[in-house]
Amino acid sequence: MQIWSGWNRRLQPVEIRAAETLTDERRPEGVASFYSGGVDSSYTVLKHIGDPRLATPSHLILVHGFDYDRRNLALRELVRDRIAKVAAGFGVGLVEAETNLRELTDPFVFWGTLQYAPLQLGIGLAMSGEFWRIITSSGISYPMLIPFGGHPGVDPLWSTEATEIVHEGAEASRVEKVAWQVARSDVALSGLRVCYMNPGGAYNCGRCVKCQRTLAALQLAGALDRCPTFDGALPDPELIAAADLVDDQMRDQVREFIATLKADGRYPELETAFEASLSRRSRRARLHEPLSALRVLRNRHAPSLRL
Repeated sequence: MQIWSGWNRRLQPVEIRAAETLTDERRPEGVASFYSGGVDSSYTVLKHIGDPRLATPSHLILVHGFDYDRRNLALRELVRDRIAKVAAGFGVGLVEAETNLRELTDPFVFWGTLQYAPLQLGIGLAMSGEFWRIITSSGISYPMLIPFGGHPGVDPLWSTEATEIVHEGAEASRVEKVAWQVARSDVALSGLRVCYMNPGGAYNCGRCVKCQRTLAALQLAGALDRCPTFDGALPDPELIAAADLVDDQMRDQVREFIATLKADGRYPELETAFEASLSRRSRRARLHEPLSALRVLRNRHAPSLRL
């Protein structure tokens, strides 16, 4: 609470009172890793499976209702079917959870900055009777760290006597995660899912900013033709150049892509497109940036001010 209230002055620590405190003596045997099918969670699982020094997950946790509408039953079944096959390919079990939390909280709180890890790890701790370690995947690399809902300095603090929470993967950028692990695994590629738009119930739309960035990373890694979940979509310089980069995190990730493309030298058209997206300040971005700055000032200095 001290860390979060330091990041956002609108948040205040609350006093917790209990008639007595109990020690959780359970010592479960399983290790679980949250898994959506995305680049971050795929990297984490592959890293742990491939390194004997790390605890190999016994189960993946798939949460329906986090990054797609759980009420879209056709998409839900498609996601479940593909992730179940990935779990079987990894030789681990699959645990499914479902939540309507985002339907309740999205109108009031932004998913990335406040909701993500507390909601995810709350689900994990509800399974603490089965797992002594629960792994959550980093969405931001160490050089790009910002106050965020999932953070390596905060997530482990959710640990209990019986269950350790581990924040994994901040040592690698999104491009590096694809090159180092994801592109080398046909199992991970068979279920790779990054889209949050899902038009018409699509597993990956192939056109949104996340899909296009992932397609570019797969092309750089030489794995695009082995990934079946984009239905033949290719990195499109026009779509990349037109992307709205409305916050610092998105811009930092694009800078990582530009640096990698520049060093690689094979795809100057993609490098030019990412540079164009970085320099392009769309109307949405122009409106977002000053409001974002005002919110930062408000959070630090005037918590009662409403914006």
